[in-house]
Amino acid sequence: MAQNPGDLRQLHGRGMNPISDAYTLPADFPEFDRLNLQHQIWKTVQRGLCPIPKSDLDVLLAPKANGAPSAILDLGCGSGIWCTDMAKIFPHANVVGFDLARSSPSDTPENCFFLQGNILDGLKDFYGQFDLVHSRTMVVHLKPNQRKWAINEIIKCVRPGGIVILADWDEPILSEHGQILPAAREDSEPGTPQSWLIRILNEVWHRSDPVLSVVRLAIRDALAENARVDQETITSALHNIPIGWDDGSIENGALLGQMMRMDLMEFVRAFKPVLQSRGVGEQVIDSWIEHADLEFSGADQRVITRLHSTWARILE
Repeated sequence: MAQNPGDLRQLHGRGMNPISDAYTLPADFPEFDRLNLQHQIWKTVQRGLCPIPKSDLDVLLAPKANGAPSAILDLGCGSGIWCTDMAKIFPHANVVGFDLARSSPSDTPENCFFLQGNILDGLKDFYGQFDLVHSRTMVVHLKPNQRKWAINEIIKCVRPGGIVILADWDEPILSEHGQILPAAREDSEPGTPQSWLIRILNEVWHRSDPVLSVVRLAIRDALAENARVDQETITSALHNIPIGWDDGSIENGALLGQMMRMDLMEFVRAFKPVLQSRGVGEQVIDSWIEHADLEFSGADQRVITRLHSTWARILE
């Protein structure tokens, strides 16, 4: 994946997007590699690029009666890998990726295009232009009071009869028995069920504990309250994924466990520059990361994270 380093803001050794410092993850080569790994996790749990069967996508994305191509929009496209994969599978459709950082994959098909911008500036230029609008692990990075507005903007981009897909990471971390884990504390007794990942995210995103904001519920509520959405078509899928261990009760449990472990190890390290910029000492951050790495190993306790997708059709 090609990315011009000159477009990035430098922060403690990592390249950040040049548009908004509200987004706390980098937008450089290492982060794009992590996002490409995350893409493989999503493909594995969804058995494809979307939670919707390909046969349904074939109908949705067929060329128009007048010969015009169908159109796909990916908001928060990151490295652009979902866009390029979709463009290869649907060569008769135009695919547009939109992100804070400039995406320019080296293998971009001719029917795939990338634009740079901020969803919080509004999406008026995209209103009513797309048959399929997709957004993955983007809404979770918005503040809770921004999410409904942003989802309504996303829905405005979908043509009548089109489909919107909002896929994201669920915010709580669970024990293997389904218990929501609180943020870890340095003074906790040994063996106390807790999550260092949640501790790090609470520090980065200024969240309180326990984590009460569950993005999948915010997504579903926003769709349910939007008059353009066909309420009978709202559908959700929730995937439990082990971190660093093999949950034999799910398909590909061992593979998913190891991929998620690798993803999250890089994820927590990617937050180091923003924590340093806020005055958190490097030794403190490294200690948190060391604890998180142990959590991701599944050695002391087995923990679960969740991915979810919610999709719906827009009324004709």
